[in-house]
Amino acid sequence: MAVQFELYKTPMPKEKKNKVRYHARPISYETVNTKKLVYRIHDRCSLSPSDVTATLEELKYEVAQCLKEGKKVHIDGLGYLQVTLSCEEEIRDPKDKRVHKVKLKAIKFKADKELKAELSDMEFHRSKYRPHSAGLSGSGDRYGIDKVFCRKPTYHPKRLPVPLRNDTNYCIPPY
Repeated sequence: MAVQFELYKTPMPKEKKNKVRYHARPISYETVNTKKLVYRIHDRCSLSPSDVTATLEELKYEVAQCLKEGKKVHIDGLGYLQVTLSCEEEIRDPKDKRVHKVKLKAIKFKADKELKAELSDMEFHRSKYRPHSAGLSGSGDRYGIDKVFCRKPTYHPKRLPVPLRNDTNYCIPPY
């Protein structure tokens, strides 16, 4: 099955505002949860679903322990995991010995070459549902969005007026 994608407007620096560029992002219609993943692995090998579940749980525990110890984790064929950090307050002098409220920012994943090679024959197709690029073709409101998100406040005889949200020019009918 092919990966579907949609085009999104690329944010440009102020000096290049007159240039409009777009980039592709995958559209994910489904998330494969642990239960589905367990059964997919079970179908491909001799492990029982409970064995696969137990292995995944222990893998999660051991990866977390290694990351807590400040180690980088490499899973052959899959990739590298490591923590990234951020400081809550600005650091003015790197020689300062005080602890500067350092906290976990994210867990970075870098795919192994083997995983990338497995994905090298992927196919890509433009999504048939194009909410972000519908304006590119000049087709206007193809999906009736203006009927759902009206441009002016809507009133219902039995309801109070609907206020506009502060961050948009749209209103959402109270249903």
